[in-house]
Amino acid sequence: MSYTLPLNYLQEVFSTEKTKRYFFETKDFFDSLKPEQGGILPKMSRKNGSWTIKNSKKIFENDFFKVVEDDVLDPDEKESKYATIDLKPGVAVLPIDDDGFVYITRQFRYAIGRFNLEAIAGTVEGEDALTAAKREAKEELGIEADEWLNIGRIEAVTSITNSHADLYLAQKLKFSKPETEGTEELELVKLPLAGAHERVMQGEITHAETCVLVLKAVARK
Repeated sequence: MSYTLPLNYLQEVFSTEKTKRYFFETKDFFDSLKPEQGGILPKMSRKNGSWTIKNSKKIFENDFFKVVEDDVLDPDEKESKYATIDLKPGVAVLPIDDDGFVYITRQFRYAIGRFNLEAIAGTVEGEDALTAAKREAKEELGIEADEWLNIGRIEAVTSITNSHADLYLAQKLKFSKPETEGTEELELVKLPLAGAHERVMQGEITHAETCVLVLKAVARK
């Protein structure tokens, strides 16, 4: 059974000041919650393992990473703050020629204040990981390859960073002129895979992605 209300009755009801005020105030309230209008969404807690995140605030952001500070309840139900760093996804490449030589870089690293032995590495810039690996190899050492093998992924400093790099071995190499950026101070270092492995084991190569690449390359022989 249905009822039809006269149009003039509906107009009278919805024209009262009380009704109009209710609908307009309700609309204004929900409009104020829209982020695009500068409103603040209600805070909602969420679980992260045994931790409860009550609120998150971005502290800093640039082209490569951002720092986020969370208000949390730790697993012991104590209130504290936890800061994390989100980095862009990365890639690292170890080229190996037909004679068993590998090609890495020696370059100055501002954060550690010294030159370091490292595999070709960089960030993924809106492309898939393999395309990024090929681009970085060409830019840093002028290396192209006919064969590419993804040998896994590495995540570094997982207590405070959300960061990963996909690892590649490049074989059947071709060489051309590098396309380095102005801020990159690097030189090519060619050495036998066994020599690179020895430097890893002796602590002369300490770059995480490079260590894993060399160890995996040796394990595949």
